[in-house]
Amino acid sequence: MVMPGNDASMAVARRLGMTHVGIRTDWYGGEELETFVLRATG
Repeated sequence: MVMPGNDASMAVARRLGMTHVGIRTDWYGGEELETFVLRATG
């Protein structure tokens, strides 16, 4: 989860191989957060 506009943190997530899946509001009191996931391989 990354705050929108936090480009540095989003870049780190992407470098770690995470995929951006959109914005979620169902965590942290309805705050809009960019959501990244790391998919299992194998």
